[in-house]
Amino acid sequence: MTEFKSVLDLITKLPTEKHCRDYLANIRWGDTPICPYCNHNHCYTLKDSRYKCAKCRTPFTVKVGTIFENSKLPLQKWLIAYYLLSCSSKGISSVSLAKQIGVRQPTAWFMLHRIREAMTAQPETLDGIVEIDETYVGGKEANKHESKKLKQGRGSVGKSAVVGMIQRGYAVQTFVVPNTQKRTLEPLIRRYVKETSLIMTDEYGAYNNLKEYYEGHYVVSHSKREFKRGIAYTNTIEGFWGLCKRAIIGVYHYISKKHLSRYMQDFSFRYNERECDATMMLNKILYYGIGKRLTYKQLVRGY
Repeated sequence: MTEFKSVLDLITKLPTEKHCRDYLANIRWGDTPICPYCNHNHCYTLKDSRYKCAKCRTPFTVKVGTIFENSKLPLQKWLIAYYLLSCSSKGISSVSLAKQIGVRQPTAWFMLHRIREAMTAQPETLDGIVEIDETYVGGKEANKHESKKLKQGRGSVGKSAVVGMIQRGYAVQTFVVPNTQKRTLEPLIRRYVKETSLIMTDEYGAYNNLKEYYEGHYVVSHSKREFKRGIAYTNTIEGFWGLCKRAIIGVYHYISKKHLSRYMQDFSFRYNERECDATMMLNKILYYGIGKRLTYKQLVRGY
């Protein structure tokens, strides 16, 4: 498998559209193209780098059935965007990407969201020692213009709630939730965390009943300045929240409630694949993007 040590190295090794198509085809199929319409594995290669299925007779390209489908941008620009995102520990803004690959900012914004759509491979369930915590994303009321203040108090007012579950030494799952009440969090936790787990939380009341469903439930009382007691702590998930918020403040500056879940997918994927180098992460995102589509209409209007 080709390894890229820099953006210049990527451009040197994939200088033409054909090289990029061949690279993507190798990630997607290996040596045997498969028809995206009928899944038949006997396909002919046409002169214009398209394929034709021997069964359904439908011509197709390597882009069909991926997030690249119907994109008019050269694949090289897409792969550079993938690589830049893979190299960045906190992500990359659409303004910065637009300047680096020579497209308009709205185009770069759409590209990044399509790439994030591919960054959705999360573990089904968590086990072992699992830390659970909630956070709020959004601007402070005190920093808002007078006309935009909700005037409903402080703290979480006007912010979006996110719950996170992290298995120590393994992976994290995050979910944007409408509220942090027990009736919302408890079913979510029970769905994604195995009953054999040891649960670590703070003293928030929504977690009080978890001891009935799990091997153990350890609580640290942050209000009493208690942050660690033996194996009981939530420092890992709080460290993850710190990474997310530094990315939001330093790179994106503002994330709308509408698109927050996709940004959280980005942060979670980046954390879960933290041991990968840039090339390996690029290849994983390419692979996970197979079978996924995100049109502009879906992005701006919702599903």
